[in-house]
Amino acid sequence: QLIPSQETALQALLAGEIDYASLSPVQWEMHATDPSFARRFSTVQYLPLFSYYIAWRSDGSNPYFADPLVRRAMTCALDREGYVRNVLRGLGRVSSSAFHPAVLPPDPGLPAQRYDPPMAAALLDQAGWRVDSETGLRTRRGVPFRFTLLIFSGGPDHVQFSQVAQESLHRLGIEMSIQRLDWPTLWSRLQKGEFQAALSGIISSADPDGAAYGMLHSSQIKGGQNYAAFRDSLIDAWLEEGRRAVDPRVREAIYRRIDRRLLELQPCTYLFSPMAQAALARR
Repeated sequence: QLIPSQETALQALLAGEIDYASLSPVQWEMHATDPSFARRFSTVQYLPLFSYYIAWRSDGSNPYFADPLVRRAMTCALDREGYVRNVLRGLGRVSSSAFHPAVLPPDPGLPAQRYDPPMAAALLDQAGWRVDSETGLRTRRGVPFRFTLLIFSGGPDHVQFSQVAQESLHRLGIEMSIQRLDWPTLWSRLQKGEFQAALSGIISSADPDGAAYGMLHSSQIKGGQNYAAFRDSLIDAWLEEGRRAVDPRVREAIYRRIDRRLLELQPCTYLFSPMAQAALARR
């Protein structure tokens, strides 16, 4: 039985009409530790092999995101930690890499990519996007920093995070519009590259090559998931080397190398992985 609304699904679960339902962070907070709920339902919680990200279209079709300084600034400008803490009630994990932490644990030698508005402002200044004293908007050569983010209208995280991002960027002098699309339209726009920035999600496999090759190799710009139109000869070569290597230690070293270069180039801002939580009728 398909029930689109989590609240309706929870009510059906409580009424005994269904046996299993996923729970939102608010529902989990309300019911997971309730003894009466625990008598009727067992609960499960785990971090899926799924992450959200924003692809910055970097093929020169817009005046903003071909510059890695700007892309790095966007990552510093987005309060991913605050979203996980406040909106997801801590039920999630901030993403800092193209590789899911369960597949390739974070490199302790890499600096954390944290919410840092002053750093974002400094990077934008360095890239030539400076605040116009009259309009309050950042401009470069007379062009205002004004772009549109595509999101899936049916995804609560898409809608809520985009609103948080919109406010954060506004404080930096960037005007971001949000365009809500149904999934077929969004997917079509991603495939055609008809966007400036887009919020999407990626399902990782148990192998680090699984998501990384499709998102980052230049051969995947057309027909793959390299929606950012990212091209880098070193990343291409290392991804191909990772596919040929057999020794797990050699492969890990290759993907660590990719991770370090992505920290500098950031074709995408990796956002967060929400926890999955659900309840199952004990009967």
